[in-house]
Formats: sequence, C-alpha cells, structure tokens
Amino acid sequence: MKIRANEVWFTSDLHFWHKNICKYCNRPFETVEEMNQAVIDNWNSVVKDDDVVFVLGDIGFCGMERLRPLVSQLKGKIYLIQGNHDSDNVAEALYREGYIVNYSRLEFITIIEDEECPNQDLTLCHFPMIDWYNKEKGSWMIHGHQHQLPETPSCSVKHWDVGLDKNGLKPISFEVNNKEYFALLPLKGEKELDFSQSYMLYEVEEDEEHNPIVLYIRYSRIKIITRSN
Repeated sequence: MKIRANEVWFTSDLHFWHKNICKYCNRPFETVEEMNQAVIDNWNSVVKDDDVVFVLGDIGFCGMERLRPLVSQLKGKIYLIQGNHDSDNVAEALYREGYIVNYSRLEFITIIEDEECPNQDLTLCHFPMIDWYNKEKGSWMIHGHQHQLPETPSCSVKHWDVGLDKNGLKPISFEVNNKEYFALLPLKGEKELDFSQSYMLYEVEEDEEHNPIVLYIRYSRIKIITRSN
C-alpha cells in the first residue's frame, strides 16, 4: 500500500473505557469519560475526513456496545493493527459495521511524496520488533504497546513509538515524526547515519555547552551523536 506523506496519521493505545490507564500512564483526567472525550477531540483536531489513520492496537478496553458510540465520532479512514486488547470479534465488528477500512496483526506500507524520504517503507505492528521485513534495506518499525513518556528515548533510530502517551495524546503525522527523526542530523564526527544498519540507544548525556549527546551502539561499536541546536 502506498500513501502520500501528507495524508497519513499514526496512533496507538487509545484504551477507550480503560479506567486505570489514567493512573498507569499519568493521563491527566479524573474520569474515564473525560479521557474518552479528550482522545476523540484531540484526534479530530488534526485528522481530516479523507486522511488515512493507522491505529496500531488497543483501541479500546471494552466490547462493541460501548466502543461503537466513540469510534463513530472519529474522522478519517481507519486501519486497525490489532494489539493485545483487540479481540478478533471486536475487530471484525468494527470492519463489518464500517468503522474501519481493514484490520490485521501486521501491515507493510510505503510513504510517498515526502521531501526527505520519498519512498519510505514502514512495517506496522502493535509490538516493537527486533527484526522486521526489509530492515536491512532501510525499512522502519512503527509500533505502540510500550506507553512511553514523551521524553523516553526510542528503542533505536529505526523505531517509532506512535502511542498516545508518547505523543501528547494525539495521532502523529509522518511529516512531524520525520522531522523529529532528522533532528538527529547533522552529526558530530560522522556526516550521516548508515540507515541500513541497526542502532540501539545506549545513553543520553550533555556536553559542556549542555547540548544533548545521544549515544548509540551499532553491533560492538559505540557512536557518539550530537544533535545540533
């Protein structure tokens, strides 16, 4: 599937009707009803009716009776990548009743017409993978599940956590995420990252001028990367 960069959004771990998720993830709501409405309002504030939205799992913590009135308010053409809280019965009902375009456990897409990455392959799964299709050719891993905070570093430079808790409780666009990705450039000591290789985050420090230094391990070798201001 090929999708234009300016027409696609990603999100994960909405957890509609999950009362305890506010406590577990420090979501700033006193009631689950308040959280449900905020998630809907945040979604509709950025997504247009004709946009494509990939929900990478855990759309709700309930059955269709309570889920239906909420998803019916969401804009966009929704593709569900099932997570551990998305039963086949609920996914099938969402599809049958026309609330989602398709559902699966794994999806492969290509983002086109982006200035930095004109043909970027993505592998979509609820769970972050260590290895995935075409990783060695530059494909990126898009996932949720981890409920990371915004300041939590990603698993590697090829991983994007699109979960609500990582991204201000809103869906995130490819264009916005791509800018954050390239904010690591230019690099100190190296002109560019070798995107065909796997880099695992090791540590984040500051230099004497308080610029962030991000250390990645590639196999047995440590790279030191400075993000420019």
